[in-house]
This record gives sequence, C-alpha cells and structure tokens, in this order.
Amino acid sequence: QVTADVIPIIEGDVGDRKCVARQVPFTNLDHLTDGTLVPGNPDLYYGARPEQLDQKVRRELGGHIIPSTQHDLPIIPNFFLEVKGPDGSAAVAKRQLLYDMALGATGYDAIRSYKADAVKFDNKAYTIGCTYQDGQLKMYGSHPIEPSISRKKPGIVMTQLKAFALTNDPDTFRQGAAAYRNGRDWAKQQRDQAIAQANERTRLGSTESPQSDALGVSFTSEASCVMIEATGQKTTTNLGSHAVPSLYDSDTSADELSLDFQPPTKRSRSPRKHSYT
Repeated sequence: QVTADVIPIIEGDVGDRKCVARQVPFTNLDHLTDGTLVPGNPDLYYGARPEQLDQKVRRELGGHIIPSTQHDLPIIPNFFLEVKGPDGSAAVAKRQLLYDMALGATGYDAIRSYKADAVKFDNKAYTIGCTYQDGQLKMYGSHPIEPSISRKKPGIVMTQLKAFALTNDPDTFRQGAAAYRNGRDWAKQQRDQAIAQANERTRLGSTESPQSDALGVSFTSEASCVMIEATGQKTTTNLGSHAVPSLYDSDTSADELSLDFQPPTKRSRSPRKHSYT
C-alpha cells in the first residue's frame, strides 16, 4: 500500500520507465558469500536499459551487473529503495538496503574498472539507497573498500547521507522529495558515464585506466563499514556527516513538490513477462 500510494508522490516524474523495476529478485547476480544468503530483492531499483551497454560487456560481466534473466529489466542497478509500513521495522529495512547496495556497489565497481589495469578503490560512492518507513526517509551511499590481509574480497562501506521526517511539515517534505529525486538523477549520471567508458574501451580494445571526471561522493574517513558474511552482517558506525553534492538544488517545480500534488495514474498490470535463456 505504501509503495503504491505514497512513494509515487515522492518520486514525481521518473523519466524513462524502462530504467526502473519493482520487487525483482536478483537471482542472476553472483553470490557475495557462499551462496547461503537469499537473493537481493529491493522494493524498487533504478538501472540502465540493457541495450545501452555493449553486448560483449554484458556477456563478460553478466553475473555482476545483470540482476535478472528477464532480458528487458534494468541492469547495473545503483539506486535502491526499501519500504516498510507504519508497523514495519526500520532496522530490517536498513539491513535489506545494505544487502541491495552491496550488490549494486559490487556491480558498479565491475563496470567502472572494466578492462582497467587494476581495480582502483577511490573511497567514492557511486551507489545511492533510501529507506522509507512511517514518514521517515533516510538516504545512504555505498562503496567498496580494499580487501584486508584477512579477507580476499573487498569490503562494502555504507554511510548515511541525510534523513527527513516527510510528515513533519511542507518544507521538510519538499526538501526530502528534492533530495530523493536529485539522488536518483545523480545515480543515473554516474551510471551513464561508466557505461560510456566501458563501451569506449570495448570499441578501442583499451586496457588503460579510466580517465574519469566522475562526481562520486567522497568518503575519506570511517563510515558504516559493513562486511557481508555468510553468518550475518557486521556493522561499525561513526556518526559523521556526508552530503550528496547539490542535494537540495532540485529542478522540480514547486507545484509538483506541494502536498496537493497528485501522483501519476497507476499503470495497468503489465502482461506476463517471459524469461530468456
């Protein structure tokens, strides 16, 4: 009910609807651990149209960047939303988002470093996620960190960016909705740039390191460091403050961000979708 009635008001115009999907199990992605964790299943995620990325890259990185075998769904997801009703658990929503974003950040890192000489850990987040529960909107950034001596795989850092009590007053709602939409648009900008680089490298057969002007959110200090392990999640939190650039500078009209704004008409149920092999 919340996803159907409340979230469209926050989202506004989503743009290309082929770049958004709801409640799609990430069954095609490689496991982060030993396979005992269930697939990620965000309430909503944004990614790229499959045809944006060269087919050769899709074949090579499929297990990292293609969430589903359903061929028309978005790939390289890097913006996520987890929703809970008034009686739902905010802690559960955060854990679910953490897992979604770990999968997304891992995939984005794979596409960003495609055909590079070595993987670069720049302490910047290119993956954004949000939780919504009982009027509270919280936004997070996530990025990989270098493996330590004791582990072979990179760790994943999740940092809270902002929080908004959307039911507090009209101004807070407008700020929260603007931040959500700008975060979504910013994630698309990062995604499109990474795709363009991967396509260009494929075309040129380049193995050079990326020359990127990416605007990833920088995290040079301790944050919510999360190690995804088969036995559960381990979280260390430091209450630092990090903000997405231009978080509030929204191009959305004041009318659209008013409390009187009516959400878009619900789409009719789509025809049954088919998987491909």
